[in-house]
Amino acid sequence: NNTIQNEYANIRVTNVGLYSMTRREESYFITNLILHSNLRNQNRMVEIVDATSGIGGNSISFALHPNVKHVISIESNTLHATILAHNIRCYGYHFDQYPNPWVGA
Repeated sequence: NNTIQNEYANIRVTNVGLYSMTRREESYFITNLILHSNLRNQNRMVEIVDATSGIGGNSISFALHPNVKHVISIESNTLHATILAHNIRCYGYHFDQYPNPWVGA
């Protein structure tokens, strides 16, 4: 499908990141499950913390949902954190990247 190929044209991955990434349909299901179970008022905006962001599959899915105000994405692998930042920017979202406190610890 050309639409999907164009959407993924600028996305970066690693073999481990691709293996670990939640697939699109599953990430939408997870997003809707989390929001449906936590939103009694459907107009309420929420903030989500993705503590194992990898290369961004679920973080991007969360950000695309209309009831999500802000996503905090955390990734301890330096390479994946850099790829995560790039992939989030590909979807037009702002990403603040902070130094990894675990590197060199």
